[in-house]
Amino acid sequence: MPYLATSINDSAVIVGTLAEDFADLRGRALAFNDDGLVTTAKSDTDMVIGVALMNNDKDALNAGNDVNIQIKDIGHVIIGAAVKKGQALSVDASGRFVPATAGQGVFAIALDAAENPDDYISAMVGHFGTAKA
Repeated sequence: MPYLATSINDSAVIVGTLAEDFADLRGRALAFNDDGLVTTAKSDTDMVIGVALMNNDKDALNAGNDVNIQIKDIGHVIIGAAVKKGQALSVDASGRFVPATAGQGVFAIALDAAENPDDYISAMVGHFGTAKA
């Protein structure tokens, strides 16, 4: 990706190409597959690159299409289990954010609390190392 005026891209958003068709990606953790295409992250051992933005068109999530990806900062994520405000979050097999357990990769910090799977919350997105015991 060339930059003409600066050597640092300070944008929190990138665009990737989808590896497969999806019904809805909004708020899910995303990763690159071996071909450099975007898919959902399936576990904390995947290299999560970011979160699918809420403005992605649900009707255009087909293989080969572009997807907007937030790679840092505060955004909305979809949860897979109850979370508490301030809790370290990892990912489940569907790319939803769940409370991280000891040793798991942490890819977001919950800025809201929520009880129900598939709720959306605000979270600080990034790479935060591994969860402590």
